Amino acid sequence: MRRRLAALVAACALLVPFTGTASADSLLSEGIVTARFTGQPVPGACVTAFDANQVQVAQACADESGRYSLSVPTGSWGPFKLRTTGEGYADTWYARHSAADARDFASADPVYTGNPRHELGLRPPGIGVLRGTLTTSAGAPIANATVAIVDVDGNRWGPSTGTAGDGTYRFTGLWPGHYKIQFRTPYDGEQWYHRQESIADAEAVVVAGDVETSVDEQTFPPGTVDLTVVDEVSGAPVRSFCVFTPGVGADRPCTTDGRIAYQLKRGTYTLHIAPDKTHFGVDHGGVVVRSGETTPVVAQAKPGVAIRTTVRDARTGAPVAGTCVEPIDVGAHGVSGERAAEWCSDASGVVALGPLTPAAYRLLARPAAPHGLQWVGWLGGTGDQRLARRVDATPGRWTDLPPIRLDRAGTVTGVVTDRVTGAGVAEVCVFPFAAPGAYGETCTDQAGAYRLTGLGPYRWPLEFAHRPGEYAWQWSGGAADRFAATPVRVRAEREVAHDESLVVGGSVSGTTAVDGDEYAWVHVMAVNARTGDVAGAGDTNYGNGYVVRGLGTQEVKLRFRAVEREPREVWYRDAASFGAATPVAVTAGADVPGVEQHIG
Repeated sequence: MRRRLAALVAACALLVPFTGTASADSLLSEGIVTARFTGQPVPGACVTAFDANQVQVAQACADESGRYSLSVPTGSWGPFKLRTTGEGYADTWYARHSAADARDFASADPVYTGNPRHELGLRPPGIGVLRGTLTTSAGAPIANATVAIVDVDGNRWGPSTGTAGDGTYRFTGLWPGHYKIQFRTPYDGEQWYHRQESIADAEAVVVAGDVETSVDEQTFPPGTVDLTVVDEVSGAPVRSFCVFTPGVGADRPCTTDGRIAYQLKRGTYTLHIAPDKTHFGVDHGGVVVRSGETTPVVAQAKPGVAIRTTVRDARTGAPVAGTCVEPIDVGAHGVSGERAAEWCSDASGVVALGPLTPAAYRLLARPAAPHGLQWVGWLGGTGDQRLARRVDATPGRWTDLPPIRLDRAGTVTGVVTDRVTGAGVAEVCVFPFAAPGAYGETCTDQAGAYRLTGLGPYRWPLEFAHRPGEYAWQWSGGAADRFAATPVRVRAEREVAHDESLVVGGSVSGTTAVDGDEYAWVHVMAVNARTGDVAGAGDTNYGNGYVVRGLGTQEVKLRFRAVEREPREVWYRDAASFGAATPVAVTAGADVPGVEQHIG
């Protein structure tokens, strides 16, 4: 009788906390202990709490239904770690974040009072190994891929590892159970074993205790993009182009036969297509690539002007490298100074321009020493833009020109002075063509002296633009526009002198507005009404209007362009183009006020 009573007391003692009494304790954890994989309750399983020093604080054992309740002394908040034990099972520590259960105190997750519901389970004994090799669909090993596992029975993420140079991976110390495997590579993206897109469709792998489980995987086979390009206007095939797909490496396949078939991993892409210079580049988006399938793509490219020629020395006929050729639209207002690197001659003297907006062009050749700048003429170089060869090209096709023949350069030196006082004028920039602004590479010093080098041996109209705008811009010989200029004769490999005197400039002023807002930022450009060259520029000043200074005696047409908002422009008065604009007469030294123009 005494033995049976003692056994009963001992059994009951297991159902209360290891320390303290129920009336004085705080609930730490309660629930049902189950067996992993089967989900069945484990009667008699014990749950033990340890503090941060790995000292046992409390213990409780489950009843016949697997239910337990574990308390700690009141005032103890944690952190604690929970270990679950049971006959026939491995010691299993609670872990909710880092692993599918834990094997020891160090890898267990902390718990605190106030949140007593915990999913506690027991693992069968044994240590499993999962290994394998990741390869491409063609069988090539994939290095540096990330492999992660999910414990299906515990419904938790497990550890991750990387593949070695031979594509192999290995997990050790796994609980026996069912796992799903995720593979991630920088190029192929994410997939699940065996070749599945999601965890829901993945196959579960059984890992047994003390046995190595081998699982090999191949990435999805790529899809194929079959790309052709056609002319947007004519529909004719474009035979020469390259394509680049951002995010999938640096590959840039090219073709000269009008078709590229190349492989991409499954996904949706934007193709950056770069045709030959006869057409503009195009972004073709929304291309869906499916594994193992061919996706035909037909892109349309807008035709442009493409010009091709060769640069040679005029004396020897030898090719000249490094000469940049600038295409100038015949309707442009001055020379932009754009020097695209791909528009410079190569070692064989060949230079190819394009794609250019369909228009008529003249070419300005900018060679390095000892050769001189030139407008490309019909029979040689010239310094007069009006005598340059006009190129009327057909968009979408190459236009081949005769060779550009370069002559040796000469130099112009001189002094720029005030016409009234005779004093030298500083900050006057000198150009051998119509400049878009008063900022250049060759400008006068404090004494008004300048030295303009690198000009071909031709007659050049020179423009003198005062950077601060006090003096009127003018052309050689005191002319207000390029057509009236007195050309300066440049001699090859020699210096010639040319002085110039300036007068005080005139101005045009007024107010502007964009959609009724007089404080909008508007750029105002004055263009000579006869030549179409820029004659001066200014900006609105926060509701105080605008002033364009530095104007000589001439007629100008004014272009008003919105800067801050949607790019829009209009010519005075309410004209759509330079040709339709109303001219304004300007006198050097005087202001023309009240020239108003609104945009919108």
